[in-house]
Amino acid sequence: MKLRYFGCGALVITVLILQMDLWSGNNGLPAVWNLDQRIQQQSAELALMEAANLSLSQDIGALNAKGTAIEARARLDLGMIRPGETFYYLHDLPETQ
Repeated sequence: MKLRYFGCGALVITVLILQMDLWSGNNGLPAVWNLDQRIQQQSAELALMEAANLSLSQDIGALNAKGTAIEARARLDLGMIRPGETFYYLHDLPETQ
């Protein structure tokens, strides 16, 4: 009879120790939840980076495919003008109230 109680007590203690490790150990449920949250954040960042990479790839393709895209970029960013063209600078007037 005492052996039965001892066996049940040992089993209860073993289950409690396993539960403590599950809830508070280094590899317990809170650590798993934290890792899951980090994975979701990094997945969102990855999606943003993939969208940026796609946009850059499209820009590269446009620049490689046509000389007009390079010229348009030079005109816009560097202020390039062709020989014989006249450059006009229009100054924005301040808003009046």
